[in-house]
Amino acid sequence: MFPPLDLPVAFFVPGLLILIAGIYALLGLLGWRHRESLVARVFTWLMLALGIWSLGYGLEIYSQPLLLKILWARMEYLGITSGPVLWLLFALAYTGQWQWLTKPKWVGLWLIPTTTLILFWTNEFHHLVWNSVTLIRSGELTLLAPQYGWFFWPFMVFSYACLLAGSMIAVVGAWRSPPLYRAQALTTIIAVILPLAGNVIYVFAGGDLDLTPFFFLPSSIALSWAIARYRLLDIIPPTQNAILQNLRDGVLVLDARRRVLYMNRAAAEFLSQNANRSLGQPAEIICGIYGPRIMPLLGKVEQSIGITLDDKEETRNFEVRISPNYLTEKDRRSEKPAWLIIFHDVTEQKQAESALLRREAILRAVSLASEQFLKSASWEKNIQRVLDKMGRAADASRVYIFESHSSEDGISLLSQRYEWVADGIQPQIDNPDLQNLSWREAGFARWADELEQQKTISGPVREFPVMEQELLKQQEILSVAIIPIFLEDTLWGFIGFDDCLRERQWSEAELDALRAAADIFGAALARRNIELRLIKGQHSQELLQEIIRAALGKRTIEEMAQFLVYHLGSLIGADHCFLSGWNEIREQTIPIAAYGVPLEQYLGMVVLPGEKSLSASALEAGHMLVVDDAQNSQYVSLRIAELFHTRSVLVIPMISNEKKLGAVMLGFSNLHRFTPEEIILSEQAAELVTLSFAKIQAVDEAHRRADESETLRRAGATVAETLNLQDATTRLLEQLAYVVPHDSASVQLLRDGELEIIGGEGWTDPSSVIGVRFPIPGDNPNTKVIETRQPLLLNDTYEAYPAFRTIQHASHIRSWMGVPLIVHNQIIGLLAIDSREANHFTEDDVQLATTFAGQVAVAIENARLFDETQELAITDGLTGLYNHRHFMELAQNEFERARRYKRQLSVMIFDIDHFKNVNDAHGHLIGDQVLHALAALCKEKWREADPIGRYGGDEFIALIVEADAKIGRVVAERLRREVEKMAVPIQNSEIKITISIGISELDENTPTLETLIARADQALYSAKHKGRNRVAIGH
Repeated sequence: MFPPLDLPVAFFVPGLLILIAGIYALLGLLGWRHRESLVARVFTWLMLALGIWSLGYGLEIYSQPLLLKILWARMEYLGITSGPVLWLLFALAYTGQWQWLTKPKWVGLWLIPTTTLILFWTNEFHHLVWNSVTLIRSGELTLLAPQYGWFFWPFMVFSYACLLAGSMIAVVGAWRSPPLYRAQALTTIIAVILPLAGNVIYVFAGGDLDLTPFFFLPSSIALSWAIARYRLLDIIPPTQNAILQNLRDGVLVLDARRRVLYMNRAAAEFLSQNANRSLGQPAEIICGIYGPRIMPLLGKVEQSIGITLDDKEETRNFEVRISPNYLTEKDRRSEKPAWLIIFHDVTEQKQAESALLRREAILRAVSLASEQFLKSASWEKNIQRVLDKMGRAADASRVYIFESHSSEDGISLLSQRYEWVADGIQPQIDNPDLQNLSWREAGFARWADELEQQKTISGPVREFPVMEQELLKQQEILSVAIIPIFLEDTLWGFIGFDDCLRERQWSEAELDALRAAADIFGAALARRNIELRLIKGQHSQELLQEIIRAALGKRTIEEMAQFLVYHLGSLIGADHCFLSGWNEIREQTIPIAAYGVPLEQYLGMVVLPGEKSLSASALEAGHMLVVDDAQNSQYVSLRIAELFHTRSVLVIPMISNEKKLGAVMLGFSNLHRFTPEEIILSEQAAELVTLSFAKIQAVDEAHRRADESETLRRAGATVAETLNLQDATTRLLEQLAYVVPHDSASVQLLRDGELEIIGGEGWTDPSSVIGVRFPIPGDNPNTKVIETRQPLLLNDTYEAYPAFRTIQHASHIRSWMGVPLIVHNQIIGLLAIDSREANHFTEDDVQLATTFAGQVAVAIENARLFDETQELAITDGLTGLYNHRHFMELAQNEFERARRYKRQLSVMIFDIDHFKNVNDAHGHLIGDQVLHALAALCKEKWREADPIGRYGGDEFIALIVEADAKIGRVVAERLRREVEKMAVPIQNSEIKITISIGISELDENTPTLETLIARADQALYSAKHKGRNRVAIGH
């Protein structure tokens, strides 16, 4: 036990620390009174942390028991762990960098302090912060003497890093701040550095008493000084200063003693003062010449005055608003307000008021002009008067209208149509540079884009992009306003206002009036379009009667087309009129009818597939083409243009329900400028022609479909009349010629994973393709048909599958169509149809062939099933050889033929030696495999003319036609040796077998077939008794 303490020292040291904690509590309360400020809120928490630290250490020193001291140390660590982080947060808030604190960074800052606090509170379980702790005596004080654990040192590094980072941020902020802010920041830094120095001495110098809290006393004095002397919590900190500095309005803040608390950049500019040096200065001095007008208004109610600032370049108008504000409750009770003075620039407002007056003058002019403008149907007659009134009202030098149009190449062009100029201004209406002007090539791409978006373009020319200035300066334009004119949501052109006498900023009020003028022009254009539509409707009705009479009175497309081109040509006085059809598959124009040139000449004209023609170009574009000069046009090849002498031509596509039918062309021998009326009439007439053309085609299509249906019905019935597969295949190919014209065709059925040709026609030697197989899957078009179950059309086989060039039986095929044969949703093969001509087949051909294939597929499948049934009736299911019944029928026929014609005949019976052992050792499934392998060898080595069958069990029987026993023995020996060499694979092994063979021949002592077979059977048993694997002859 330690001896009794000196009570004055024991009470003085803790009391001093508790006093310091109280000072921090008071500072925290002062900060909380300004809690509307982020800086004050963080300051309050910082003071609370330092107060807890000081209070906890005072109580720790005062207490005597070890456990009680540790308890107060735990409270003390609330301040120790949070103080450094709160200092860093205070520095960030004070310098306006609070936005740096994202959520992940916020969590990262508090991770180590929180972990350290938790570990310290649970230290007795792991000793990571303090390894051990004892009591020591330092003078008259009893102190804790901890031995630090390993986790204490990372925490110290983190704490010092936060303190140093916060100090550096504050130093940099102070350096960049006005003097008053600089004093605030430096005083605060000193208040934090003092305890940091004490902590460094305690941790690293090894003292017994922690000096850190004692340094809190000078720190608290420094902070109190900053609050009292530099108004730490009153003057606007830099974080808010950054926001106010960017305001366009001037802001000046005065305290109750009329000293400057804050001045932003705009206010400094207005008052011609330095903002930093003005802080803390009397307002009378800072306001300068405006002081006598502003100072009397510093009262208890809000007031405002107007001030005009005369500049060399312009006059600016300001509204000065003075508002009293109370910074604290104490100020409110003592009625000592601070003042917020706002300098609001109202120059633009004054200018806008003047602009509104000009706008009203423009609108009056527009209203008077538009009244006459819209009264007359011929609006072009009044346009000069309208431009004159608008130009004078807008005080412009020149007013003009440009129209947007397109060249043959589709390039967007501009041409000036109308113009008014003031006295003394050079007109530009005859300037060739302003006709057919390309927006983009002339450098006005920006104009095109912005006008399309219904935006206006205005301002001094010198502010425009350099590429736009050249042409404008050539016309001596200093300022310009361009307003788009829209016709039914499409940019028709624009109206422009030039000022050639002065630079000018067009106000929004003026531009609004000019937009109204542009809207009036758009309305006049819309009215003209309506009138033209009425004219178009009248002519359409007259034309409709002629077209209907022509369509109803003609039976063929050719007759109707020739009638139409004659009437259409005379309708607008055209020299020529042509009507052409269109082959969609070949993308080829088909001449049908002509007016103005010999019909035979036009019909004899050949347009190559894919060649550029007027019809093809119009169908591709999907709208009418106006071709000013067909001899020099991108829409037609030079070869076709030279075939008929038409220079200017209208080309109207005929499209019905998205189907391309052809085109109508109206042309003139010489260059001709088509009028809007001609274009409207021609387009309307072409629409009616399209309807008539589509009607005739629909009728023809209906007749063709009926004929096709009848052809398909007859073809399907013919094929279905037979159950013989070969006969059905032959009939199918014969009927196919009536359905789809072709050069060759084949029927292919799926067999063992391959497509096999079972029938074909159109080849010089059809037998050369019978039996040809195609692997499925494989690199061939047949695979695509089988896998997709859909028809496949190859318009050019040489391009799609170059192998067609080299395959002997397919080298003539340029167009190929494959149609699947499907029965009960199962694909059984395909029908291949060929042509020597590329692009021969159409989609209609594909549809017909598909329908035909669907009808005949059932007949083919029935015939195939019938053949399989016949085959199953005469063959053995396991070996594939003739069964006993069918073999005996064949053998009886051969026996009778040999006896009748005195021909030689032998019979051979053989079986497998020890076959029972095979079944017993490996099972009957393996035994069946052996029988199947033996039968396959026999079929491979046996002559087709000699019937062979399964006699029963493992016995086989065969006839050897035109052979006696001697020859039969040679044949039998050859078979026995082949069997002896054969190995039947089973799993991971193989089986070797041998056979015994008995032979007999037909002679005069053989009255019946049964006798012949019985002698061969006796010979077989003889071979067995002699040792097996041999041949014996019976007598």
